[in-house]
Amino acid sequence: NFYLLERPIPELCADRVDYSLREFSNDVVASSLNNLSVYDGKLIFKNKKTAKLFAENFLLRQRIHWGAEDTVARFKILSDLFKQALKAKIISVADFLKDDDYVLRKLQKNPESKEVLTFLKNKNFDAKEKSQEFINKKFRHVDPIYLNKSNLCKLSDNDAGFRRFLEKERKHNAKGVMVPKIEVA
Repeated sequence: NFYLLERPIPELCADRVDYSLREFSNDVVASSLNNLSVYDGKLIFKNKKTAKLFAENFLLRQRIHWGAEDTVARFKILSDLFKQALKAKIISVADFLKDDDYVLRKLQKNPESKEVLTFLKNKNFDAKEKSQEFINKKFRHVDPIYLNKSNLCKLSDNDAGFRRFLEKERKHNAKGVMVPKIEVA
């Protein structure tokens, strides 16, 4: 029912546009919004230049934020904490229907959980010893469609520079990450 909200990777969708624009510079945001359109039931860009600007900035955010070692490790540690806290009945599945603060307050009441949450707040995260656990990362990318005269074109089909950049980032992402050691009791 909401075909613009969620689309398979690498298509543009409202969700990907939303979370990426929150992180792009103001000039990239302005250019993207001014050149974004709905055509034949799909989100597209009105020109190749903006499609490429958006896609390259999206890939950079994947590398430095969404798929960065620090981010992936933090999500893995938090996921392990949730699993253990559910198993130990510190929290329940129903708690996730409430807000984040509610769940965090419940976790803070448990000393082991509080220790993990404190660790996750550490700004010097990279200095922690690495474990032997390898984590594959989700590869977030877009390969936007843009309007070229009256034809719809996929960026990677018509821009060798973007295609090379996309493959370089795909290979970098495939390396995955090693997560820091931390005991989740």
